[in-house]
Amino acid sequence: MSKTVHVKAILTSLVLGGALLLYAGSTATALAQDRGSGMRHSSPTAAPAKQEAENDSDESGFLAVGTQFADLGSLNGRLEDAGYPTFGSEILSIGIGGRRAIGNRWFIGAEVTGMFSPSQGFEGRDVSLAGFRLMPTLGYTFRPTQRLRVYPEVGIGVEAALLDIGASGEASNFEGVLSDPGRSATLARGSLVARIGAGADYKLTGPDGQARLGVQAGYALPALSSDWELSGGSTLSGGPDSTLGGFYLRLLIDDLL
Repeated sequence: MSKTVHVKAILTSLVLGGALLLYAGSTATALAQDRGSGMRHSSPTAAPAKQEAENDSDESGFLAVGTQFADLGSLNGRLEDAGYPTFGSEILSIGIGGRRAIGNRWFIGAEVTGMFSPSQGFEGRDVSLAGFRLMPTLGYTFRPTQRLRVYPEVGIGVEAALLDIGASGEASNFEGVLSDPGRSATLARGSLVARIGAGADYKLTGPDGQARLGVQAGYALPALSSDWELSGGSTLSGGPDSTLGGFYLRLLIDDLL
Protein backbone atom coordinates (compact mmCIF):
# COMPACT_ATOMS: atom_id res chain seq x y z
CA MET A 1 0.00 0.00 0.00
CA SER A 2 1.41 3.37 -1.02
CA LYS A 3 1.85 5.95 1.69
CA THR A 4 0.70 9.54 1.17
CA VAL A 5 1.78 12.62 3.04
CA HIS A 6 0.00 15.97 2.94
CA VAL A 7 2.17 18.71 1.41
CA LYS A 8 1.56 21.20 4.20
CA ALA A 9 2.57 18.67 6.87
CA ILE A 10 5.80 17.90 5.00
CA LEU A 11 6.66 21.59 4.65
CA THR A 12 5.95 22.33 8.30
CA SER A 13 8.12 19.43 9.49
CA LEU A 14 10.98 20.43 7.20
CA VAL A 15 10.96 24.09 8.25
CA LEU A 16 11.06 23.11 11.92
CA GLY A 17 13.81 20.57 11.31
CA GLY A 18 15.83 23.03 9.25
CA ALA A 19 15.56 25.69 11.93
CA LEU A 20 16.79 23.25 14.58
CA LEU A 21 19.64 22.13 12.30
CA LEU A 22 20.80 25.69 11.64
CA TYR A 23 20.57 26.56 15.35
CA ALA A 24 22.63 23.50 16.26
CA GLY A 25 25.21 24.39 13.63
CA SER A 26 25.47 27.96 14.86
CA THR A 27 26.04 26.76 18.42
CA ALA A 28 28.60 24.16 17.35
CA THR A 29 30.50 26.73 15.29
CA ALA A 30 30.71 29.13 18.21
CA LEU A 31 32.05 26.39 20.49
CA ALA A 32 34.58 25.29 17.89
CA GLN A 33 35.82 28.86 17.48
CA ASP A 34 36.20 29.31 21.25
CA ARG A 35 38.16 26.07 21.59
CA GLY A 36 40.37 26.80 18.62
CA SER A 37 41.24 30.42 19.36
CA GLY A 38 43.87 29.56 21.97
CA MET A 39 45.49 26.95 19.75
CA ARG A 40 45.84 29.38 16.84
CA HIS A 41 47.50 32.00 19.01
CA SER A 42 49.93 29.47 20.51
CA SER A 43 51.09 28.15 17.11
CA PRO A 44 52.59 30.87 14.87
CA THR A 45 53.04 28.48 11.95
CA ALA A 46 50.20 26.21 10.88
CA ALA A 47 49.97 23.53 8.22
CA PRO A 48 48.94 24.85 4.78
CA ALA A 49 45.66 22.93 4.79
CA LYS A 50 44.80 24.29 8.22
CA GLN A 51 45.73 27.84 7.21
CA GLU A 52 43.50 27.54 4.15
CA ALA A 53 40.62 26.28 6.31
CA GLU A 54 41.04 29.20 8.70
CA ASN A 55 41.12 31.68 5.82
CA ASP A 56 37.79 30.38 4.45
CA SER A 57 34.63 32.10 5.61
CA ASP A 58 32.48 30.28 8.19
CA GLU A 59 29.44 31.19 6.09
CA SER A 60 29.01 31.23 2.32
CA GLY A 61 26.28 31.61 -0.26
CA PHE A 62 26.11 29.93 -3.64
CA LEU A 63 24.30 29.91 -6.97
CA ALA A 64 23.74 26.57 -8.72
CA VAL A 65 22.65 25.99 -12.34
CA GLY A 66 22.28 22.60 -13.95
CA THR A 67 20.04 19.75 -15.06
CA GLN A 68 17.65 17.56 -13.10
CA PHE A 69 16.91 14.25 -14.87
CA ALA A 70 13.36 13.63 -13.65
CA ASP A 71 11.33 10.43 -13.66
CA LEU A 72 8.36 11.50 -15.83
CA GLY A 73 7.51 8.23 -17.58
CA SER A 74 4.20 7.67 -15.80
CA LEU A 75 3.06 11.29 -16.18
CA ASN A 76 4.03 11.43 -19.86
CA GLY A 77 2.12 8.22 -20.52
CA ARG A 78 -1.06 9.66 -19.05
CA LEU A 79 -0.63 12.96 -20.92
CA GLU A 80 -0.04 11.18 -24.22
CA ASP A 81 -3.11 8.96 -23.77
CA ALA A 82 -5.22 12.11 -23.31
CA GLY A 83 -3.71 13.83 -26.36
CA TYR A 84 -1.58 16.29 -24.41
CA PRO A 85 2.08 17.09 -25.18
CA THR A 86 4.74 15.34 -23.12
CA PHE A 87 7.91 16.59 -21.42
CA GLY A 88 11.55 15.60 -21.68
CA SER A 89 13.25 14.18 -18.60
CA GLU A 90 15.99 16.88 -18.69
CA ILE A 91 14.74 19.80 -16.59
CA LEU A 92 16.58 23.07 -15.99
CA SER A 93 17.36 23.66 -12.31
CA ILE A 94 18.40 26.96 -10.73
CA GLY A 95 19.12 27.12 -7.01
CA ILE A 96 20.41 29.46 -4.34
CA GLY A 97 21.57 28.52 -0.88
CA GLY A 98 24.02 28.96 1.94
CA ARG A 99 26.38 26.95 4.13
CA ARG A 100 27.76 27.28 7.63
CA ALA A 101 30.96 25.57 8.75
CA ILE A 102 31.07 23.43 11.89
CA GLY A 103 34.75 23.38 12.81
CA ASN A 104 37.20 22.83 9.94
CA ARG A 105 35.49 19.93 8.17
CA TRP A 106 31.75 19.58 8.74
CA PHE A 107 29.16 21.98 7.34
CA ILE A 108 25.41 22.37 7.25
CA GLY A 109 23.43 24.16 4.58
CA ALA A 110 20.06 24.92 3.09
CA GLU A 111 18.98 25.68 -0.45
CA VAL A 112 15.93 26.41 -2.58
CA THR A 113 15.91 25.08 -6.15
CA GLY A 114 13.48 25.87 -8.94
CA MET A 115 13.00 23.35 -11.76
CA PHE A 116 11.56 24.32 -15.14
CA SER A 117 10.64 22.42 -18.31
CA PRO A 118 9.90 24.26 -21.59
CA SER A 119 6.16 24.86 -22.00
CA GLN A 120 4.29 22.98 -24.74
CA GLY A 121 1.50 24.31 -26.95
CA PHE A 122 -1.87 22.56 -26.87
CA GLU A 123 -5.00 23.81 -28.66
CA GLY A 124 -3.93 27.44 -28.32
CA ARG A 125 -2.89 27.11 -24.67
CA ASP A 126 0.43 26.55 -22.93
CA VAL A 127 1.02 23.41 -20.89
CA SER A 128 3.98 23.65 -18.53
CA LEU A 129 5.72 21.58 -15.88
CA ALA A 130 7.72 23.15 -13.07
CA GLY A 131 8.61 22.56 -9.45
CA PHE A 132 10.67 23.59 -6.46
CA ARG A 133 12.75 21.84 -3.83
CA LEU A 134 13.65 22.96 -0.30
CA MET A 135 16.66 21.04 1.05
CA PRO A 136 18.70 21.24 4.28
CA THR A 137 22.06 19.46 3.87
CA LEU A 138 24.94 18.07 5.90
CA GLY A 139 28.43 17.53 4.45
CA TYR A 140 32.10 16.88 5.16
CA THR A 141 35.02 18.67 3.48
CA PHE A 142 38.29 17.17 2.20
CA ARG A 143 41.17 19.42 1.03
CA PRO A 144 43.51 17.71 -1.47
CA THR A 145 45.21 21.09 -2.07
CA GLN A 146 45.00 24.57 -0.57
CA ARG A 147 42.57 25.76 -3.26
CA LEU A 148 40.63 22.56 -3.96
CA ARG A 149 37.77 21.27 -1.81
CA VAL A 150 35.96 17.95 -2.27
CA TYR A 151 32.89 17.09 -0.24
CA PRO A 152 30.18 14.43 0.03
CA GLU A 153 26.81 15.62 1.36
CA VAL A 154 23.37 14.31 2.22
CA GLY A 155 20.03 16.01 2.70
CA ILE A 156 16.35 15.45 3.45
CA GLY A 157 13.86 17.95 2.05
CA VAL A 158 10.64 18.46 0.15
CA GLU A 159 9.71 19.09 -3.44
CA ALA A 160 6.54 20.06 -5.28
CA ALA A 161 5.76 19.30 -8.93
CA LEU A 162 3.31 21.63 -10.74
CA LEU A 163 1.52 20.72 -13.97
CA ASP A 164 -0.12 23.90 -15.27
CA ILE A 165 -2.85 23.91 -17.92
CA GLY A 166 -4.67 26.98 -16.58
CA ALA A 167 -6.84 27.96 -13.63
CA SER A 168 -8.59 25.63 -11.20
CA GLY A 169 -11.65 23.58 -12.10
CA GLU A 170 -13.94 20.95 -10.59
CA ALA A 171 -12.87 17.30 -10.85
CA SER A 172 -12.72 14.19 -8.67
CA ASN A 173 -9.91 12.25 -10.38
CA PHE A 174 -6.89 12.80 -12.63
CA GLU A 175 -8.61 11.61 -15.82
CA GLY A 176 -11.46 14.03 -15.13
CA VAL A 177 -9.07 16.93 -15.64
CA LEU A 178 -7.38 15.59 -18.79
CA SER A 179 -10.50 14.29 -20.56
CA ASP A 180 -12.36 17.63 -20.63
CA PRO A 181 -10.88 19.66 -23.54
CA GLY A 182 -12.48 22.85 -22.24
CA ARG A 183 -10.97 22.49 -18.79
CA SER A 184 -7.92 24.35 -17.57
CA ALA A 185 -6.24 23.54 -14.28
CA THR A 186 -3.13 23.58 -12.15
CA LEU A 187 -2.20 20.27 -10.54
CA ALA A 188 0.40 19.81 -7.82
CA ARG A 189 2.08 16.92 -6.05
CA GLY A 190 4.39 17.11 -3.03
CA SER A 191 7.10 14.65 -2.00
CA LEU A 192 9.55 14.07 0.81
CA VAL A 193 12.97 13.73 -0.83
CA ALA A 194 16.30 12.27 0.31
CA ARG A 195 19.43 13.42 -1.50
CA ILE A 196 22.96 12.03 -1.64
CA GLY A 197 25.73 13.57 -3.70
CA ALA A 198 29.23 14.97 -3.90
CA GLY A 199 30.91 18.07 -5.19
CA ALA A 200 34.24 19.77 -5.75
CA ASP A 201 35.18 23.43 -6.07
CA TYR A 202 38.31 25.45 -6.70
CA LYS A 203 39.16 28.87 -5.27
CA LEU A 204 39.66 31.38 -8.07
CA THR A 205 42.35 34.04 -8.14
CA GLY A 206 41.21 37.63 -7.79
CA PRO A 207 41.39 40.75 -5.60
CA ASP A 208 39.92 38.86 -2.63
CA GLY A 209 40.55 35.29 -3.73
CA GLN A 210 37.24 34.13 -2.23
CA ALA A 211 34.96 33.10 -5.13
CA ARG A 212 34.88 29.39 -5.94
CA LEU A 213 33.78 27.58 -9.09
CA GLY A 214 32.59 24.02 -8.68
CA VAL A 215 30.57 21.08 -9.93
CA GLN A 216 28.11 18.88 -8.08
CA ALA A 217 26.36 15.59 -8.90
CA GLY A 218 24.11 13.19 -7.07
CA TYR A 219 20.70 11.59 -6.83
CA ALA A 220 17.45 12.92 -5.35
CA LEU A 221 15.26 10.02 -4.20
CA PRO A 222 11.57 10.72 -3.41
CA ALA A 223 10.57 8.70 -0.34
CA LEU A 224 6.96 9.70 0.37
CA SER A 225 4.54 11.50 -1.94
CA SER A 226 1.09 13.02 -1.66
CA ASP A 227 -1.76 12.53 -4.12
CA TRP A 228 -2.09 15.05 -6.92
CA GLU A 229 -4.15 18.07 -5.91
CA LEU A 230 -6.15 20.47 -8.04
CA SER A 231 -5.59 24.17 -7.35
CA GLY A 232 -8.10 25.05 -4.65
CA GLY A 233 -7.33 21.98 -2.53
CA SER A 234 -9.29 19.17 -4.22
CA THR A 235 -7.46 15.82 -4.03
CA LEU A 236 -7.34 13.84 -7.29
CA SER A 237 -7.43 10.05 -7.12
CA GLY A 238 -5.66 7.80 -9.61
CA GLY A 239 -2.84 10.21 -10.50
CA PRO A 240 0.46 9.10 -12.11
CA ASP A 241 3.33 8.15 -9.82
CA SER A 242 5.83 10.68 -11.21
CA THR A 243 8.13 13.09 -9.37
CA LEU A 244 11.00 15.44 -10.17
CA GLY A 245 13.53 13.23 -8.40
CA GLY A 246 16.44 11.51 -10.10
CA PHE A 247 20.06 12.16 -11.07
CA TYR A 248 21.23 15.78 -11.10
CA LEU A 249 24.32 17.58 -12.38
CA ARG A 250 25.05 21.29 -11.87
CA LEU A 251 27.66 24.03 -11.76
CA LEU A 252 28.15 26.14 -8.62
CA ILE A 253 29.55 29.58 -7.92
CA ASP A 254 30.32 29.48 -4.19
CA ASP A 255 31.49 31.88 -1.46
CA LEU A 256 29.23 34.68 -2.68
CA LEU A 257 28.74 36.14 0.82
